[in-house]
Amino acid sequence: MTATLTTSETSTRPMPKLWAKLPIRTGNIIQLSGIAAGAALLVAAAHLHTAGGVRVGLLAVGWLAIYLCSHAIAHVAVGRAVGIRFRAYGVRGTDHPENYPPGVRQLMSALPMWSALTDKDSMRQAKPWAKAAMFSAGETSTTIVSIASAAYAAHAGITGAHALLTGSVLWALAATITVAVVAKGDYTKAMRALGWRKPATPKTAKVSRERTTGPNRRGPRGNELRNAITGWTVVNVALVAVWAVNGAGFPWFAFVTVPSVVGVTSWARQGRREAAVR
Repeated sequence: MTATLTTSETSTRPMPKLWAKLPIRTGNIIQLSGIAAGAALLVAAAHLHTAGGVRVGLLAVGWLAIYLCSHAIAHVAVGRAVGIRFRAYGVRGTDHPENYPPGVRQLMSALPMWSALTDKDSMRQAKPWAKAAMFSAGETSTTIVSIASAAYAAHAGITGAHALLTGSVLWALAATITVAVVAKGDYTKAMRALGWRKPATPKTAKVSRERTTGPNRRGPRGNELRNAITGWTVVNVALVAVWAVNGAGFPWFAFVTVPSVVGVTSWARQGRREAAVR
């Protein structure tokens, strides 16, 4: 679930601010270089005869580089093929932080993700099928290349690659469902372009209840905390199980477990402080 693209269509919540804006040609060069560098790191991890920790590090960095650089460029490639023009690339965290649980929300908001900024006139003139193809390209590309990269690493016998492959499949499944449900999701936009979903409408009355990562963030309400604890318990138990089945080597699951525990705990404490104020 990387950053998607900014269009002229209205979404229910404002987009996070861009950290940087780059010309299309410059963005293409950087992203293609990132994909090439990530692939080179995976090949190096597969053929280097060195300590397992070094190979795991090369695997993690290489896979992440490919994951981050394969999304927005696919929007542009397919969009241009069907006649849609783009103004620039933007770099920021995820477009929809409110759809992530505590812990992962902060992580996804901090990762440098690419967004493709479309030309408004071009989008208005584009046919529905062209819009749908362009919207769908990003998440589809990310799913294919991230799983394929992990599958190559697993085939090459890199330490931890089978766990990465399992995690990539689970993450891709969760991402596909999310972007087909949330208003800002690529697949939701594609279905909306084809008339299969109703147009998004602003929900200004609920903006004040939005969870944020800043000083005005709110604590859990209703069953949100219970649902977050249940969801993250299932996720972490599954990760520990995968780690144990694959030989119980380096505890890589801690990279998910620790942020999720810290995030949920912080969220619960914020709720207690707000309750005390009320």
